Amino acid sequence: MQGYYKLLPSLFYSAWLRLRLPYQRTRLGRGWLSISTLLSLLVLGIVYSQLTGITNWRSYASYLSLGLLSWNLLASNISSSCDLVIRVKAQLLNQELPPGYYVLEQWLTHLFVFIQGSLGIALLLIATDQSFLPSLLAGGWLGLLNLLVACLWISLIVTSISVYIPDFVPLVPVGLQLAFLSSPILYYSKSLGKLDWISNLNPLYPFIKLARQAWVSNMNWGLQSLILVLQIILVAVLLPWLDRQRWSLIERL
Repeated sequence: MQGYYKLLPSLFYSAWLRLRLPYQRTRLGRGWLSISTLLSLLVLGIVYSQLTGITNWRSYASYLSLGLLSWNLLASNISSSCDLVIRVKAQLLNQELPPGYYVLEQWLTHLFVFIQGSLGIALLLIATDQSFLPSLLAGGWLGLLNLLVACLWISLIVTSISVYIPDFVPLVPVGLQLAFLSSPILYYSKSLGKLDWISNLNPLYPFIKLARQAWVSNMNWGLQSLILVLQIILVAVLLPWLDRQRWSLIERL
């Protein structure tokens, strides 16, 4: 783990370049991330508010924004982890950087995308919902931090599983889509009625609930703090473990 401290400048710079590259020829640059996210939320919000009979738009806007942004972050990390080792095989063979470096680089890139895409939404919610900023300061940040750390250790696991179990990879897009549609991300859980138990089948949904907790219920500092500590320990275990699997991963490709 200590070796990664020296790699932090390289990690941040590489992730920043990966964020800028797709938009380098556009006039608005990374601003398109905020615009596209805002448009997606606007369209989905209008449609699902009508389908589910939402009357309190301000409260629903925060609920929808946190749910969709959190899900996109989780899903993008998982999806890109499925072929990560394949994409960096040449670097693993020709460079001394450990496999964990590329997982961290990918995670940081998605983190930057999340932050850039959330800026416009956050400003809009602060201006329209008086409870948004107080909830964020009163504990919402801890729930979001738990979400970010969860993305990291899940990426470490998926990166390894996708190499050792190739048939796992085609199942990921299907599983993510089913989990997204059947979980109360775009709608309230009460909209499911007697089928609200379905959301319990989604192993990723608890992390979205943690990210939303400060906005939809009382903040549980003890639980959130405990989960954060456990997740950090899990990352500290998984990262060196993945690095030790370097040649095993390469041989299986």
